[in-house]
Amino acid sequence: MYISVMTTGHGQAPKGQMSFEVRCPKCGRARTGEPACPSCGLLADRMSAFAASRDTAVSPGLLAAWERATSRWDDRTAHDDVFERTTAAREFAWTAARYREIARDKPIDDPVATEAMVRLRRAAEATLVATTATTARADKASGAYRGTMAILLIMVVAVVGLIIYQFVRSNQAPAGTGSGDADPPAGEVR
Repeated sequence: MYISVMTTGHGQAPKGQMSFEVRCPKCGRARTGEPACPSCGLLADRMSAFAASRDTAVSPGLLAAWERATSRWDDRTAHDDVFERTTAAREFAWTAARYREIARDKPIDDPVATEAMVRLRRAAEATLVATTATTARADKASGAYRGTMAILLIMVVAVVGLIIYQFVRSNQAPAGTGSGDADPPAGEVR
């Protein structure tokens, strides 16, 4: 089961005050014993497996950068490293979820987490737009290539047809020479 520890500051629980709240590991919504998360639908019996496997697909470099950023929360360069590794690996959802968890678990608004989530959203949107534009250009280019290939194929078929036509025509006997019934040309005797 995924348990969130309510903390203050940067991962420190207030002295003598630690409250535990059961949350969905996928969306972070508080759970009250339902068989599935009412927000995202993740089954309760699969939550622990989901929580255990969510970090397995993430690059080790990003995991290490995240650990450094959480241990030095106010260090801007540590968060820049997380951002760079996130954009390189295109792990926007994973990193945004980690920042959301930090922001949710703090009793006050955290400017570091808020800024990081805005920055990640913008980078994800820019990546999506760039990927869409690249895909559209590739599709357009492949369509132009198909059109060019179709024209080339039609031209090859036409040239082959003309060659066959000329070959058949040159092998035909000239008109009037195949039978003995025709009149001989003028001045010739039979």
